[in-house]
Amino acid sequence: MKTKIITSDNDKIGIVLYGCKETSNSLNFNHVYVLQKLDSPDAAAIKGVERRIPTFSKDFGYAREGL
Repeated sequence: MKTKIITSDNDKIGIVLYGCKETSNSLNFNHVYVLQKLDSPDAAAIKGVERRIPTFSKDFGYAREGL
């Protein structure tokens, strides 16, 4: 994300997690979590992702059923 800010300000980045214990997406697909919607990267988005790293496993986990 940091590289995209510097090299191309027209690019967009989104973060989608698959196989999570939680579900958060507009189509309600099981075990799919949209962490960041498609948008231009900025400092706030990078900080938001970095802030979640220490508790990633606890917050998102992984789905055990059928995966």
